[in-house]
Amino acid sequence: MTMRLRIQLCLMGVVALGGFMLWLALSLPITQAQWRADHRLLWLSPNQPPTEVTAFQTDTQRWLARPEWVIEEPDLMGTFTRYNALIAEVGALHDVLQQTGIRVVLTSGEKVELAPETRQLTDLPWLFWLQWSCALIALAICGVVWSVKPSDLALRLFTATGIGYAMSAIAASVYSTRELFIDGTLWRVLSFFNHTGAMIFVVALSGLLWVYPKRLPKHTTMVRVFVLIGGLSVINNIGQWINNIGIAFHAWILLIFTAGLVGTIWQWFRTRQSPAERAILRWLQLSLIAGTVFFTAFMLVPMAYGETPTTSQGLLLSTFLFLYIGVAFGVLRYRLFALEQWSLYLWSWTLGGLAVIALDLVLIWLLSLTPSASLAVSAAVIGWLYFPARQWVWRRLGLNGAQLKADWMNKALPELLRAEAPTQLEPALVAALQQVFVPLEQQRGDAELAQEIGAAGTIIKASGEWLWVHDARLTQPIGMRLPNRGARLFNQDDVRAAHYILRLFDLVYQAHEARDHGAAGERQRIRRDLHDDLGARLLTLLHATEGETRTLVRDTMQDMRALIRAMDPEPHSLTESADEWEREARQRCQERGIQLDWVADMAEHAMELSPLMYSHLGRVLREAVNNALKHAQTRTLAVKISGAAKGLDIQIDNDGVAEAETERTGRGLSIMRERVAALGGTFTAQCEGDLWRVHVSVP
Repeated sequence: MTMRLRIQLCLMGVVALGGFMLWLALSLPITQAQWRADHRLLWLSPNQPPTEVTAFQTDTQRWLARPEWVIEEPDLMGTFTRYNALIAEVGALHDVLQQTGIRVVLTSGEKVELAPETRQLTDLPWLFWLQWSCALIALAICGVVWSVKPSDLALRLFTATGIGYAMSAIAASVYSTRELFIDGTLWRVLSFFNHTGAMIFVVALSGLLWVYPKRLPKHTTMVRVFVLIGGLSVINNIGQWINNIGIAFHAWILLIFTAGLVGTIWQWFRTRQSPAERAILRWLQLSLIAGTVFFTAFMLVPMAYGETPTTSQGLLLSTFLFLYIGVAFGVLRYRLFALEQWSLYLWSWTLGGLAVIALDLVLIWLLSLTPSASLAVSAAVIGWLYFPARQWVWRRLGLNGAQLKADWMNKALPELLRAEAPTQLEPALVAALQQVFVPLEQQRGDAELAQEIGAAGTIIKASGEWLWVHDARLTQPIGMRLPNRGARLFNQDDVRAAHYILRLFDLVYQAHEARDHGAAGERQRIRRDLHDDLGARLLTLLHATEGETRTLVRDTMQDMRALIRAMDPEPHSLTESADEWEREARQRCQERGIQLDWVADMAEHAMELSPLMYSHLGRVLREAVNNALKHAQTRTLAVKISGAAKGLDIQIDNDGVAEAETERTGRGLSIMRERVAALGGTFTAQCEGDLWRVHVSVP
């Protein structure tokens, strides 16, 4: 069976169920009378105050009026004895109304004849439509989700929760919104379906919490135990051996539900090393709380204590739809990664409410306090102890905006301030992000991803697994996977922290630009002084000297020209720089009678040299040539420069270095190594066969 066919069949079943239950609701008789229970049965008529009803009667029969006849849920009778009596009495009234009609006797002595009328769609109250639609929506959601992977145990259990909820809510929508009269057999059957559906729901939900997102140890045994307990409760609903409904039904529902919550706590510890599964669990927990907390607090808990709920069951049943809507959004991964903090808040509120209830029961049992007194004491104790403890835990977990800002500032700022130039700010930003988020890994993105990020600066991908950061001054976007060494997913707090870091990066970048702008003006002045003053004097000295002194002066002039050019703030062409270096080296080799083999292999889009790179590389090359020229044994000097868009390689070979010189680690080599290291490159100098080779690689 294809997935499409499964979905179609599920939706057809939902439509058929909705139509059948709508037909049942319309089959109930109405009399256009309105009733209300207020410790007595009241007759409501237009423009008249409510009037107490004393009895219903025919020519041969009479029933004393009871307010329980208009009760929404027969479980509220407390015992099966009273439950059966209620259904029998209302069923008898229904049968008489349908056969001969019935008279209502008011306290004033007035008798009103009632006759059955056909119920129309407009006669159905809004509470019917609410329960009816919520049941069908939940069932449709479960059917569609199950159709995607019908063999998966977790999806089967989730689907079972939807079936149980739909059975319970749609059955209640019929009998809880009756006018007053309903066939006794129909009410009993619908009530049985309501009980059975509720038990299926809680058994399947608790089982789901034991198998998803991880299958806990003994999960099969626990699911079987839940099914056994639920089955026994349903069987007792038929045989009614345990007369107390609270003990025979509602208490067991609470017990199974509590066991399911134990499963979620265990799941929390089992998923601590799996952030994706932890996020799924958070979403499931949040959906569970939103969908069950109201019904549990306002219906199940009072009924388990034998108290009468104060809120409409139909209204509370509709809140279960939050669970299914939440799971539906979870399947679509909608804002799955933004719920970490909220899920903690909601759990803390829920635990606070449970603590009040638990302490309330203990005080009633141990100290025999009245319910009102025990509730007051419980609220005071929880307020004094639990909530301060909760605030302390929140502070320890870092759920504080000010603490978050202080944390990223303390970690990011030192890394960014270590950059000595704008070119060093990109690796500084990478280091800052690493310090703040401690991701499992970092990657660099492509141009397409940079365009997707755009002016936003950040984007979360893969449902919180990746956070990408980009700025127009970066060569590539920076990607981080799973913060805190993979312990969690990224969320909106992380996005805000990344934005703060980008702003700080922008401020530091602007500070460097302002400093460089001021330094450029000062360098320009020094360049003019060197060229106009010192350059003229060296030129005069060059023409006035001979021999070694003349060579020294010429070398000094070349160093001065390189220094002046290095002070130019504009980038230098690699091709032009290589031509300049070749002219200088060839002139010096010709003076010594040494052969120079010069090879410059430049890519079409070769890199440009910053002033700092031009200065350091030129000095390293000059020092390597000087070292070769110092030795009379040198016959051939070979220089190869390879330039591309992403880096530069320089190799200098000479054949005149003595064996002992291969071990030399003097000041010249140390300075060359320091210059290359300042550019982020690598430097090696070693003997390669009969050659002494210097190799420089700069990114």
